[in-house]
Amino acid sequence: GERLLQTRSDAELVARGTTLLRLEVADLEPGFGGRLHAVLRSSRAAELPAHRFSPGDVIAVPATREAVPVTTAVVAKVRRETLTIALDDEDAELPGLVRLDRMATDVTWKRLAAALRDAGRERRGDEARFLDVLFEEREPEFADQPAADAVAWFDTTLDASQRDAIALALRARHVALIHGPPGTGKTTAVVEFVRQAVARGERVLACAPSNVAVDNLAERLLRAGLRIVRLGHPARIQAAVRDVSLAAQVEQAPEQKLLRDVRREVDQYLRRMHRAKSRQDRFSARNEVRRLRAELRQLESGVTR
Repeated sequence: GERLLQTRSDAELVARGTTLLRLEVADLEPGFGGRLHAVLRSSRAAELPAHRFSPGDVIAVPATREAVPVTTAVVAKVRRETLTIALDDEDAELPGLVRLDRMATDVTWKRLAAALRDAGRERRGDEARFLDVLFEEREPEFADQPAADAVAWFDTTLDASQRDAIALALRARHVALIHGPPGTGKTTAVVEFVRQAVARGERVLACAPSNVAVDNLAERLLRAGLRIVRLGHPARIQAAVRDVSLAAQVEQAPEQKLLRDVRREVDQYLRRMHRAKSRQDRFSARNEVRRLRAELRQLESGVTR
């Protein structure tokens, strides 16, 4: 992404759909966690030109090609006339006209490097034994029970190999691997495993290498009647499970009346800041936005816990 920015002209970048030029701020609105959302529209036409921006994309927001980005952001919503972005820097002051450049994110690689560094530090007890199993320095341990024929299955359509795999996972003291080609029912087996673990009173954290995979699992678990919380950036979560995202559940909490009142105030001061004629009015409105956002984060943090 950065190499393209350095070697291609603006016209080529716009043609590729990875850059949008001369956008103006149509509105500013508070998002979850006090995050600032900017609604952008074309300064030249009623509709945005053709582009390849989609929810979840990481973008840089500079005024011009040569300018240092005012902030980075995540695309939250795409409409024909507008594009809404969630700014990473809540205090960023957007200029009159901005451009958007889609960026390649290095978050995955940073997390991989951090995980490797973490794996290398000294550990004791259960943590050390778990790592030894993962690196094949000791054999994984399994309990004697439950055997596959002793489990009360929720899904009665499971075949013998799925039941054996789930029973093995339920007996695992360290780690279990369920392996199979596409279409052999691994996700179905994982859903059953989670249901069995929850029925035993356990709490389950389900992870996957992509948002789509997590959404797929979340949708299946919802259909099974489990109470779940989908963690992740709201802009990267599919509509089918957005209602159980952390952000949505916070929105539905009983404390929302107080949160709504604070958000309304934030909204008012954001608009006042956006439309301020003098530097002093803008400074005063920005200070009030900062104070209210801090209050909002504190309230949302309590609801989130």
